[in-house]
Amino acid sequence: IYFGELNHHFRIHIMIPGNYRTDGMPYPICILNDGQNQWKNHGAYGGWHTDVIATALAKKGRCRDVILVAVESTQLNRNKYFLTPPIGRGDLYVRFLADVLLPQLRREYHLCSDPNNIGIVGASYGANSAVYAGLSRPYVFGLIGSLSYAPLKGRPLRSWMQKMPRLPFRKLYADCGTQWTPHQKGGRTDNTATTLDLARLAGEKGMVHGRTLMSLVAKGHCHNEFFWRKRVGGCLEFLFSLV
Repeated sequence: IYFGELNHHFRIHIMIPGNYRTDGMPYPICILNDGQNQWKNHGAYGGWHTDVIATALAKKGRCRDVILVAVESTQLNRNKYFLTPPIGRGDLYVRFLADVLLPQLRREYHLCSDPNNIGIVGASYGANSAVYAGLSRPYVFGLIGSLSYAPLKGRPLRSWMQKMPRLPFRKLYADCGTQWTPHQKGGRTDNTATTLDLARLAGEKGMVHGRTLMSLVAKGHCHNEFFWRKRVGGCLEFLFSLV
């Protein structure tokens, strides 16, 4: 799909549940940032396997059937539209998702329009993008999945959230690892303090752990797709729970 404001063609991958029907309730939807890494054995480190994991969770009754929409990025352009204002043009990327992609998908598929059933999940700068989407378009994106959130210089989103009396998210899942690369001894973490701060701030702004907020620090996990694969199931299970 071409989006002129970013002068970019976005390649979209869609996974429909096996029981997909159009004669019942519309399906929840989850936007996946860095879509080139989301499917099994595709992308960096073998991908997230989000397609297989979501299907298995639904079959076990641990989350709802969800239509997954993986939006590809490229290393050349991802920072341009994942980095949020005033540093990048993440506002235009979110506009593309909310005003172009979702309306087009609703013309083709049986999708929910309630933000309680619409999620966006990302890792690293993709997590920053997901949080920004929930803040800037709360009437579109209600379920926010942040894995290994990477803060921007000056932490503009934290400043924005700090000024809010309550955060607009219906649910927020925030996790991280404890180190940047395997086998390191000390040094850089997986932005661990940033995720802990995000969860603490969400609690201060009225979100309730276990109900509307879930946070996790995975000891020994690093900042790459192999470890996000290990945690994305918990993210989906919380955001798209059956109750």
